[in-house]
Amino acid sequence: MDDEIEEFQAKHSEFAEELSSNNMAKLMLGKIASIYEEQANQQLGGMKSAKANMSEFGQKLSQKKAVAKSMWSTYKAAKKMKKEEEEIQEKEALEAAEKAANGVQEEEKKEGEGPSQKEEEKALAA
Repeated sequence: MDDEIEEFQAKHSEFAEELSSNNMAKLMLGKIASIYEEQANQQLGGMKSAKANMSEFGQKLSQKKAVAKSMWSTYKAAKKMKKEEEEIQEKEALEAAEKAANGVQEEEKKEGEGPSQKEEEKALAA
């Protein structure tokens, strides 16, 4: 029996050291212990079994609520990002249209200022 204990300790000492250095280890071990306790109470039956079953149901419900809340938050964030992206695209399209309109106006101004270089060359050649 002592050999089995020593073997168990040797086998799991590295794992125990890793758990002791982990910040979440205490929380994980507490959760594991509560799960074992609830399962034992469910197997024993009686009032403790009913309480354990209700507790398990409540935990599952809480988990589903947390998942739904996370999904809703993700949906809202995606919708906001899409709206912002559309606004950026609209702004870029307006800026491009303004640049194009300004470019056409500048060309018209240049044409209205005087004869172009080609026209001057034609006049000189004639």
